[in-house]
Amino acid sequence: MVTEKKEERGKEKKEERGKEKKEERGKEKKGKEKKDIAKTEHKESNAQTHRIVRLLEYALNGDRKVSAAMRDIKGIGYRIASILSKKLNTGDKLLADLDADEISHLETALKNVNTFVPSWMINHKNDQFTGTNLHPVGTDLELAVKNDIEFMQKIKTYKGIRHTQGQPVRGQRTRTSFRKGKSVGVVKKKSAPAKEGAKKSAAPGGKTAKK
Repeated sequence: MVTEKKEERGKEKKEERGKEKKEERGKEKKGKEKKDIAKTEHKESNAQTHRIVRLLEYALNGDRKVSAAMRDIKGIGYRIASILSKKLNTGDKLLADLDADEISHLETALKNVNTFVPSWMINHKNDQFTGTNLHPVGTDLELAVKNDIEFMQKIKTYKGIRHTQGQPVRGQRTRTSFRKGKSVGVVKKKSAPAKEGAKKSAAPGGKTAKK
């Protein structure tokens, strides 16, 4: 009788534990579902608030002014963006408020920045292959820099050799900066061994031997 009661109690406890675990799992699932719903709602609200405009393979925020949104493109800084916006008469317009013609004019201006900007503001002066002043932007700028580095490495200029070694190119000191690899502790210099001639000439007691 006693053993039967113990077995029944054990079964009841197991059933209670199983029910508790199921309830916990159900609560966790509900919490995850709520979080997922909140994330999707947040994404949808962001998509509704931010209008996206694609320019030169860049997804720009359309709710910003034209001069401010252009600065997200690589190779376009504050000065160039302000010059282009003045030339195109965009004023305080938002990027998403531009019509199709204005966006096409803006694209052509970004592709031909060197025609709107003085030569001292151009990022690629006296191109080594064409000899002209260019101002590539976006992926074209990345490709131009990569080609320049590869050309310098090929003809083995000083800058090209430094690039291949992974060292700084513009004369920076490398004692404390640009250090790569594992850190090594302080190593004491080994004392230089005395020369054999000096050993022979020195007599015991610190006096030099007579010849």
